[in-house]
Amino acid sequence: MHSNNTVSKTGSKTLVVVILSAWLVLSAAVGVMGQGPGDGLPEPAEELQDLAFLVGDWDVSGQVLVAEDEWAAVEAVAVIDWHLEGHALREYMDGVAGDQVFAATTFRAFSPPVNRWEMVWADSLSEPLVALAGQAQGETFSFISRGAGESWEIYLTDIAEDSFALEILKAPGIGYTPESAWQLTYTRRTDPVTPDVIADLTAGAEMVAPPEQMDQFAFWIGEWEMDSLVPDGDEWVPLPAQDTLTWVINGFAMEEHWRGEVGTGPIVAYSLSRYNPSFDGWDNVWFGTGGRRLQTFRGGCEEDLQRCKLAGYFYDVYDGVEEFRWAIPDIDNPNWMIDFRRVEAE
Repeated sequence: MHSNNTVSKTGSKTLVVVILSAWLVLSAAVGVMGQGPGDGLPEPAEELQDLAFLVGDWDVSGQVLVAEDEWAAVEAVAVIDWHLEGHALREYMDGVAGDQVFAATTFRAFSPPVNRWEMVWADSLSEPLVALAGQAQGETFSFISRGAGESWEIYLTDIAEDSFALEILKAPGIGYTPESAWQLTYTRRTDPVTPDVIADLTAGAEMVAPPEQMDQFAFWIGEWEMDSLVPDGDEWVPLPAQDTLTWVINGFAMEEHWRGEVGTGPIVAYSLSRYNPSFDGWDNVWFGTGGRRLQTFRGGCEEDLQRCKLAGYFYDVYDGVEEFRWAIPDIDNPNWMIDFRRVEAE
């Protein structure tokens, strides 16, 4: 069991929100942990078994670079389990870096369309949400992100039955030599990670609050029943779906789990979103069993227009909203719409 690091957030503005792709909602799925496909879903990629050794509860120790030539000791626990009905592996990590509480999450999947590994990393100490492409190299797994901004490399090495090492290297951009930023050793625990274990580990350490801009999407947190409205000639055909949004990594990110029907059949999917102060906007990634590709998006909020951008618009939303409609490209000329209805807690 892991800590879900729930943070209470409120906001009173009415927002019209854009999220960058119809697939963001179609592919952000209900988190079902058990391995094995559900009815109508494709079989998980066989290559996923190459990382099956990651599944379990772990003690994590090492160090993280917090300033130039300044390292902080890391003591943490992690839980890695199957996600999306065996189509991915998801990790939650909680612990202390120096005297500060931190949390991290990872998502790993194999994408048959491009024959490569896909990975997401997010932590409460770093600004970006990082999407990486990976491959197996003998007994090592490497995941690399290259772009105009900061470049990341993540390596899994020294893999044994009950331990492995993870190192993250970063560079400010293309052409720079990546330098080590995280050095971690995972050792398999004999007892499970529980909320009490996390509380004891982080007791007395400083808890840093997430940026206030995370409130911009607070209206979406919760459980939703939906009619996914797809066009059929002049008619709109409603297909059932469910969506769940939760805060993760101490409120520094928002995780989505989506399950439902689309025109081609059922899918489950996952998305992760967070505010990135480096460009005063939002990063988003999604992965679903429909296309089995990791997609990345960026967006932001225009408060003067009461609009946020992350593929379609969320209309008439505010903190505590009970019903709203999502449409792409917009409500005046939609090619797909979703009606959200909040599920009340029992």
